[in-house]
Amino acid sequence: MKFSALVAVLSSSLVALSTAAPTPGAETTPVETYSHIFKRRECPASVPWIDRGSCNGTSCKWGAGNYPCGTGSCVGTGGGDGSCCYFKDGGNDAYCPNGGW
Repeated sequence: MKFSALVAVLSSSLVALSTAAPTPGAETTPVETYSHIFKRRECPASVPWIDRGSCNGTSCKWGAGNYPCGTGSCVGTGGGDGSCCYFKDGGNDAYCPNGGW
């Protein structure tokens, strides 16, 4: 009795080990990536190079300083670190991408 039970256990475990592992489904990649949501905004071509800065957190970094956004925001759609912000006509208010232009 013990011998037949042992044979049954061993044979069932050998069958389980000998079967092939299931193959994963075809690797799929999404057609669209999330980068289109978080894309940084580039400066308009009409903005002179000297007036351009870049978003740094919630402020506009120009030169060695961070200046608050006077118009728009560096947070939200089109904003984010590295997005363009600029100073219009040498003014003191920074124009930031989310709502500023």
